Amino acid sequence: METINLNGTWKATAGAWADEFSREDFDDAGWAEIPVPSHWQEHEPFRDYPEEVVFRKKFEYRGGGDGRAFLRFKGVFYFARAWLNGSCLGEHTGCFFPFRFDATDALREGENVLAVYVRCERERDINDKKQVMGVFAHWDCKPHHVQPGGIWNDVEIVREPPRRVESLRIGNFALGDGEARAGVEVTLGGLGAEARGYVVEWKISPAGFEGETAAGKASLADMSEARRAASFEAVIPRPRLWWTWDHGGPALYVLEAVLRGEDGADRGALDTKSVRFGVRTVEMRDWHLHLNGRRIFCRGSNYAPSDVRIASATRERYNGDVRLMLEAGFNMIRVHAHVEKEEFYDACDEAGILVWQDFPLQWFYSEEIAESAAEQIKKMARMLGNHPSVAVWCCHNEPFRLAPPLPVRDIVRERRVGEYLSSVAGIFGPNWNKNVLDRRLREAVLETDVSRPVVLHSGIPWLFGEGTDAHFYFGWYVGTMRMTEAVVRMFPRDFHFITEYGAQAFPSIGNFRKMQNVDRLDELDWDSLEKNNMLQRRLMDRFAPPAADSLEEYIGRTQWYQARVVKYKTELFRRLKYRPCGGAVHFMFTDCCPAVTWAVVDYWRAPKQGYHALKEALRPLHVFADFPRRRYRRGTFVSLRVYVVNDFHRKFPGSTVRWWITDREKRAAARGETRLDVAEDSLQRAGRVTWETDGAAPGGYALLLELDTGAETISNQYEFEIRK
Repeated sequence: METINLNGTWKATAGAWADEFSREDFDDAGWAEIPVPSHWQEHEPFRDYPEEVVFRKKFEYRGGGDGRAFLRFKGVFYFARAWLNGSCLGEHTGCFFPFRFDATDALREGENVLAVYVRCERERDINDKKQVMGVFAHWDCKPHHVQPGGIWNDVEIVREPPRRVESLRIGNFALGDGEARAGVEVTLGGLGAEARGYVVEWKISPAGFEGETAAGKASLADMSEARRAASFEAVIPRPRLWWTWDHGGPALYVLEAVLRGEDGADRGALDTKSVRFGVRTVEMRDWHLHLNGRRIFCRGSNYAPSDVRIASATRERYNGDVRLMLEAGFNMIRVHAHVEKEEFYDACDEAGILVWQDFPLQWFYSEEIAESAAEQIKKMARMLGNHPSVAVWCCHNEPFRLAPPLPVRDIVRERRVGEYLSSVAGIFGPNWNKNVLDRRLREAVLETDVSRPVVLHSGIPWLFGEGTDAHFYFGWYVGTMRMTEAVVRMFPRDFHFITEYGAQAFPSIGNFRKMQNVDRLDELDWDSLEKNNMLQRRLMDRFAPPAADSLEEYIGRTQWYQARVVKYKTELFRRLKYRPCGGAVHFMFTDCCPAVTWAVVDYWRAPKQGYHALKEALRPLHVFADFPRRRYRRGTFVSLRVYVVNDFHRKFPGSTVRWWITDREKRAAARGETRLDVAEDSLQRAGRVTWETDGAAPGGYALLLELDTGAETISNQYEFEIRK
C-alpha cells in the first residue's frame, strides 16, 4: 500500500463554494495560506469564524500501477465535499471518523489540484442543534465563540491493491474451557461479483508477551460483492485476558489477515491488514460492571477533549494524561460527549483503563439530526470496536434543555423560572431527544456491536421511568454538598452509578496569570473570566467568595473548596459500594482550554488541590471515615464510623486500622485501633472514632487515619475546628 501525505500548507478562502474553485487553472494566489491539519479560526484571516471555507492544494503524484487510489481524510469539522482535478469525488457529513473517496480515475501523474469545501456552522439555538459535534459545538467548559471548523486531521492519498482487505473487526468473545472464541469480520474490496477462489488466512499472536498463537483459513466461496464481508470464528487457546491495571493488567494481541487466491496467478498474498485487540468480556448487571465475569468497582473522571483544538492533540499529550490517570487510581475514564483521536484509545488499551465512550450529543437537538446521528453512531462503534479499553457506549449526555447556571435564588430574582422548569421537565418527563432519538441510537449501536453495554443517555434520574447513571451537583448548582446523603436515603436507586459530580476551581496562580496577568484581586476582569474562561461567578461567590485577601489566597480557597467537595463525595460513593453504587466517575479531569472549570488538572496539566483529593479518595485500597463537620462546638461528642474499602481481588489479612485526633501542636487528643482481615473486593467497618470534646481548647484539629497491611501503610486525614 502506497501513501502520500497531503498535510502542510494549503490555500483557503472564506465563503460559499463557486464552481471555478475546482478548475485546475484557477488563480488562488490571493487566498490565505493555512496549515492542514488545523482549525481555521486559529489563523488571522478566519478569526471571526466564517462558517464556510474552501481549501485548495496542489501536489505532485508519481505512482500508478494496479489497484485503486483513495483520497482519505482522517477528520473534518463538519461537512466536506471534494474535487480532484475538476472532478467531484463525493461529500461527507460528520466530524470524528475517517472517510475516503475513490480518486483512481481523477488522479494523474504529475501535478494534481485538490479543492475541498468545508462547512461548520455555529449553533445559534443551543436547544435546537443540527450538527453532531457534542462539546465542540456548545459546552459550559469552552467559550461559545471558539468553534472547531477545519480539516483537523491528516489528509492522504492511499493506493491499495486491486483486491484488498479493507477492515478487520474482532469481538463478541466467549471465555471457557481454557480458550476464547471470537467473532471475526473481514471486509474486502475489489473481488467482483463473486468471491470464489479466494481465502482469508488469519493469525492471532501475542503482542509484547510470550503466549500461544492461533491461525486458520476462511474460504470466501459464498461471499457476494454486495455483502463484501467474510465472517468466521477464531479460537484462541489459553488466552491471556485483558484486565484493567488494578485487576491483572492489559494483555494485547494482534490479528493479521491475508487475502490469497486459491488457484491461478493469485496464490500469493494479495493484501494484508492487521489490528490490535484484547481478549475480554464486559457486561453491566444492575449497573455493576463485570470484566471477564468479575465484578469491579469503577473509579475515574470525565475526559474533556485533550485540547479544544483537537488538531493539536498528540500521542505524547495522551500519554501524559494517562499517566496522571494511573497515578490518581483511575480504572475508568469517561470520554465526555466527543470522540478523541485513535491514539488516545491506544494509550488506554496499553495502560489498562476502561473507557466509557459518549456519542457526541450534549443537551438538546433538532429532529433533523435523527437519520445522520444513527449512521454516525454506527461508525463510532465500528471505528473503536477493536479497542479492549472501550467498555460502554452512551448515546447522549443529558438530553434535556439547558438550565440557567445560577443559584436558585437568582433564577427566581431574574424571572428565569420558566427556563429552569423547562429543563427540569425534560429531565423527569418525556421529550423527543430522550424518548425517540436516544432509543433509535441505541438500536443503531446494537445493530453494530452487541458485545458492550449501551447506556441510553446519561444523567437521567430513576424517579420516573427508565433512569440511568446519575449526575449530582449538590454543593454547586443545588444546596450544599452534604445534601447528597439525604438524597441517598430518599432515592437510593439513583446511586447505582455516578458519572458527574464536582465544583469549579481556579488554576494555580502561575497558570492563572497566563489568562490574566494581574497581581491583586481587585484587578480581576470578572466579565472576561465568565465569558472567555467559563467561570460561573455567582456560584463561586456562594461557596468561595472573594474577601479582603490576596489573589493567591483567593485562588487557594477555590481549590480548597473543590478538593473538599471531591473528597467528600468520592468517599461517600465508595461507602455505597455495590449497595447500590457500581462506580464513582467525577467531573472532570482536565481542561481543554485556559479556563476556570470543574477540572482538577488545568489546561497546562498542572494538578489542582482537587486532583490530590481525588487521587487519595480513589486509591483501590483506602481507609476513610464519615466526613467530619467543618466545625464542632466544644462539648460536642464526636462519633464517626471508620471504613476500609478494597477494590483489589485479593485479601489483606492481619491488617490494623489506627486513628488519632491531634491539635495544631500535633498533640494527640484521642486515639484508637482496630484489627481486621480485609476481604477481597469489599467494604468493611473498621471501628469508630469517638471523642469527648468538653476539655478541648478551641482551634484547629486533624483526624488522622492509618491502614497498616503489613506490606504497606495507607494514610488519610481530615481537618476541622473546635469552637467555643
